[in-house]
Amino acid sequence: MMDERKQKEALVLLCEAILETVAVAQEPIGAPSGVLYAGLMQFGLNLESYQQIMGTLVRSGFLRGPDSHCYHITDAGRAWLASASTL
Repeated sequence: MMDERKQKEALVLLCEAILETVAVAQEPIGAPSGVLYAGLMQFGLNLESYQQIMGTLVRSGFLRGPDSHCYHITDAGRAWLASASTL
């Protein structure tokens, strides 16, 4: 089992990957939630965990949605990505 520090690092990397994926989605459509989940499901992420992570990213202001089952990155999400890439 992973220690708590490694779990936090993995979660940050997962959130970064989600934000990067949503950032490249074509506007105004956005990134379809089902496609995002299907891509993460292959790594063992269950639906409840996916919904919790996406809800946290929305409540934190990094994503908006799901609008018609699609997510969109916000300016705050883009800023976080820019700062994460400099770490």
